[in-house]
Amino acid sequence: MPTKITLEGKQKIEENIQELMEELKQLRKEKVVAYNLTGDTWHDNPYFNKLEQDERALNTKINEAQEILKNAEIVDSASRNMETVEIGSIVECICNYLDLEEIENEIFEIVGHGEADVNNGKIHYDSLVAQNIVGLHLNDTVVFSTPGGKVEYKIAAFYEDWENAKKGRGN
Repeated sequence: MPTKITLEGKQKIEENIQELMEELKQLRKEKVVAYNLTGDTWHDNPYFNKLEQDERALNTKINEAQEILKNAEIVDSASRNMETVEIGSIVECICNYLDLEEIENEIFEIVGHGEADVNNGKIHYDSLVAQNIVGLHLNDTVVFSTPGGKVEYKIAAFYEDWENAKKGRGN
């Protein structure tokens, strides 16, 4: 199954690749200096060996990010679905923690790979909550188990953007 990313997520991954490439470029300069300082004894130089290990690690990160982009399914979240929860949706849920007898409202945006930021309400499409609410419609409910116990989520509203979500103007 391909990794799903939004256009914003794609841009973040591309920016990350550029940063890693710049870091790799600088590391290679340091590696040349370390080699020139040690000459034929480079294999006995722990700093040079560390730079080689760092270079391999950076190359791995770059290759992994490029592979994600190559195989990614781009999801357009510019026009948000206001009827069904999907990647890009901003939804308000009434969360009833059944074992704790506690209810709270939470607003989430379902995001793609590399975009999750729980502190800002952005949850990955493959997270436990997202897996259970994707496909639901306004006023639909779902009950599922979490490590903290059973919880019931009810879709209370959809929002076009975070500005409306913060003001509570959804449908």
